[in-house]
Amino acid sequence: MSDSGKIFKELRENMEAHPMQALFNDLTRVDEGSFRKWARENYVLNGPINNTWHPVVRHEVCKMMMEKLTENMEECKKVMKLLEAQINGKS
Repeated sequence: MSDSGKIFKELRENMEAHPMQALFNDLTRVDEGSFRKWARENYVLNGPINNTWHPVVRHEVCKMMMEKLTENMEECKKVMKLLEAQINGKS
């Protein structure tokens, strides 16, 4: 399992074992934007996701990780095409 896969699994298991939604304040749209901005500016990809962070922050962090995974997948597809061309050229 990749590092990001482990991070997502740990986060999900933590959330299932310790539902904490009632502990978090509801946010205004402005507050939500500020929390998302904080996540973008402060979270280091593949770092731990703290279960005490507001759900909006954790959501943004997961979104960031998905963006990176998608980017990596696109690069992988390009490499695979090049490799397939090499394989087919040698046949």
